[in-house]
Amino acid sequence: MANKVKHIFLVDDDFITLSIGKTVLKDNYFVTTLQSGEELLHFLTAVKPDLILLDVLMPGICGYDTIKNIKANPQTAEIPVIFLSGKHDANNVILGLSLGAVDYIKKPFLPMFLLKRVESHLLTSDHTV
Repeated sequence: MANKVKHIFLVDDDFITLSIGKTVLKDNYFVTTLQSGEELLHFLTAVKPDLILLDVLMPGICGYDTIKNIKANPQTAEIPVIFLSGKHDANNVILGLSLGAVDYIKKPFLPMFLLKRVESHLLTSDHTV
């Protein structure tokens, strides 16, 4: 089972973030890009990814409300969520982590930093299962 390619949902309304994120991760992971919290919640009814990378500021349902929905559902509550956000002051980071995120990465992000944080969290989640 360790050889299974991990599936990541990258959720952001910014095309550049989606493009860079997918480019950075696609050699090691199967990446699905989504443009809203609503789209993510819809996809989660059919597919359970290994990790979700989630923007905070999006039209419609913001990232904070999206993670509340994810964590409230027993079918999705255990999926690790990492916030990717330009809102990275201490209050927002603390809020994101308090809502159940496993990490909070500042945008714009360094591509190699994103890759290493994703690797770290997926490795950790493999050991806790």
